[in-house]
Amino acid sequence: MDEVPGVLHGPFLSLCGYNRCMNALVFHHVKPSKDNFSIAKMIETHALNEKNRDKVLNEIKKCVLLCSNCRKEVLAGDREIIET
Repeated sequence: MDEVPGVLHGPFLSLCGYNRCMNALVFHHVKPSKDNFSIAKMIETHALNEKNRDKVLNEIKKCVLLCSNCRKEVLAGDREIIET
């Protein structure tokens, strides 16, 4: 697997256990709200800096990291994320 930043190791990978390509993994907010923001968009636009690092890390704590297929199944209601 491509190098995954240390903050993503741990309980974030769930459901199917996919771990081959970091580009196939997506952040999924367990409890969606209008206050959530796109972590991926922030990283892609290089807006991740010292000033907003804590904000991004706190947002990551609200997420699970899913493979693209599992996220589509969750959004379609075919699969459920069980919080532990």
